[in-house]
Amino acid sequence: MKGRVSSSARILEYTGGSLKFGIAGSPRKVQVGMGKMSRSVRRNASCQLWLLILCLLLLPACQGSPSASSPAEVIRVACPSPPLSTLFDIALVKGYFLEEGLAVTSQSFESGKLALQAVLDGKADLAISADFPLMLAISGGQPTSIMAHVATARNNLAIVARKDRGITVSADLAGRTIGVTFGTSAVYFLDSFLSLHGIAGTQITRKNINAREMSAALAAGTVDAVVIWNPWNLQLQKE
Repeated sequence: MKGRVSSSARILEYTGGSLKFGIAGSPRKVQVGMGKMSRSVRRNASCQLWLLILCLLLLPACQGSPSASSPAEVIRVACPSPPLSTLFDIALVKGYFLEEGLAVTSQSFESGKLALQAVLDGKADLAISADFPLMLAISGGQPTSIMAHVATARNNLAIVARKDRGITVSADLAGRTIGVTFGTSAVYFLDSFLSLHGIAGTQITRKNINAREMSAALAAGTVDAVVIWNPWNLQLQKE
């Protein structure tokens, strides 16, 4: 094992192994993140595919080529928080959709799960979401389809824990209460992380918490750790 120490964080790395975690500068928080993993787990848990999704029933409305004399077709797109919706935001600002005869409006949500739900509820036509909520929707019989792959994210998810509760290594998560947003890729990330480090799912208590409420829950001590993604992860580390 090799280690390096700085004034703000202590990073431990197994040279040929699977663990990497860092203790953040905050006096009561420690960030535990994915390190070197098997190729299949790393591809599925650490690498999120963000997809443009729509209801199959809406496909006919999206077909056909724009005409110079035709009015722009209104399309409502539900988007998660940046940075994973950045390419869509750039295309919207640059007017690329209008060039294709589409008057696109954007709806903001804190997660791809909620964005996808807006489509399923008929409040949006398209959604940008990670692969896990889409998998749940398809397995539940929802009429959804993938239009495009718009982003790939690495190191987007992290486990942030309270250091003052003695959580300094991954094994310390056993017996703890962990906040996670049910129905999101954070659930799969957590399960993969626990499996990788030999912690049974029954050894922790999961608490369903929305991304915006993670910081308050951690500060109040109602959870010992949270599974969070950017931009909430970066904001939490600054607090």
